[in-house]
Amino acid sequence: ALIQAIRNGDLDLGNIGSGDSNPLEAIGFLASEGAEIWRHDGGQNWTQVAQASADNTGFRKMINYNGQLYAASANSENGAQLWVRTPDASDPEGEVWSEVPWAGENPDNNSIRALANYIDPKTKVEYLYVGTENNADGAELWAYDGSSWELKEKFTDNAVSEIAVFTDIKGDEQMYVGTWNFTLDLTGEPTDTFQFYASGDGNNFDLATP
Repeated sequence: ALIQAIRNGDLDLGNIGSGDSNPLEAIGFLASEGAEIWRHDGGQNWTQVAQASADNTGFRKMINYNGQLYAASANSENGAQLWVRTPDASDPEGEVWSEVPWAGENPDNNSIRALANYIDPKTKVEYLYVGTENNADGAELWAYDGSSWELKEKFTDNAVSEIAVFTDIKGDEQMYVGTWNFTLDLTGEPTDTFQFYASGDGNNFDLATP
């Protein structure tokens, strides 16, 4: 996508050299006819079960949460979307995929790169955590309890690239978040940097040493 953007003139190399802006802000995604979801039966058969609009260039992540399958997209025009699978009442072998409205859906959150389930150690409520790419003002980490959304953290790096949940010997779940920042130096070479955060309650994230 980076090379294509340069060739098409969609990426301002002057701004990259000056260091005044994040280079990913100017990059659109590759042309797409819309993200698709396909189902495999374990043998030789594939069935397309979902078709998103053309501004959704791909589904990046899937996860089971509260007994339902969720998929997260990349969308640089209107913002990354979450989709959920429900059974098709008219077809025992069918399924219906539909968009789930979520509080972080806006054009700046152009992609969802990470999803994770996390159980609050105090309330025992299970949350779905959603990590975004946001090249305008920093990645975001959102939590969903099945009915409402809460912004848990705003990072300075461009993307939440990974979320992992680890159960310690006491049975408590610890959450770890990896962030990614993309820049170019004056020679045009990428100089990626990464940060690692840890949280014991899903609310307060501190820099950690891997």
